[in-house]
Amino acid sequence: MAVAEDTYWERVAAVSGLAGLTLTVVGTFIVGSPPAADATMERIRTYFADNRTGLLVQMLLYGLAAAALIAFVGGLLSYLRRYEVSSGLLSGITFGGGVTLAILILVGLFLEIGIVYRVASTAGDALVRVIFDAITTSAVFFGFPIAVFVGAACVIARRTGAFSKGIYWLGIFVILANLAGAGELFIDSGPWTPGGSATFIPFGLLVVWEVAVAITMISRSGRDQQRLAD
Repeated sequence: MAVAEDTYWERVAAVSGLAGLTLTVVGTFIVGSPPAADATMERIRTYFADNRTGLLVQMLLYGLAAAALIAFVGGLLSYLRRYEVSSGLLSGITFGGGVTLAILILVGLFLEIGIVYRVASTAGDALVRVIFDAITTSAVFFGFPIAVFVGAACVIARRTGAFSKGIYWLGIFVILANLAGAGELFIDSGPWTPGGSATFIPFGLLVVWEVAVAITMISRSGRDQQRLAD
């Protein structure tokens, strides 16, 4: 009975993960492309002034998505532990990486709310620039907890078959892309500068991986629950 209940909540968590990704994608495109790290002060101020309401909505969506991510990684912890069988060390590391990512997202929102709510329209250029650069460049460091989150899950999948080989290899690409993203800090202009158009590629790969994992959790947890009922 306990395992049957766990599989039910694993599917709920997977659906939560899909909902969170949907909120993230909607929030990302609701106000258009943000300025990159090499943007002029005029471009930065204009963006925040013209999109203030949209950005506030975006931050609410991102906050809900962070909460959904925590629920998702909790369900993923339960799902992976059934496959890992042993001490659950790797599934615990997966959970820790996912929660750390959610915390960093919320910290980024704490920074952004300041510049969106009032600072961009009233503060001097130096203060606006410092906060903007902190928001833009801090996203580079998301890659490290993502690598831990996805990497530990991939190790379990490799050992136990918790996910398909396709999801495993996609996870490897997610890890490499997000770790390589740290190099953005040394690029001053162009699509690979922090916040540039190409920097969304690692994020896109993560979204595809999470969708594939969530679908796997829903289908396999459902089969496990049906097997227990029979």
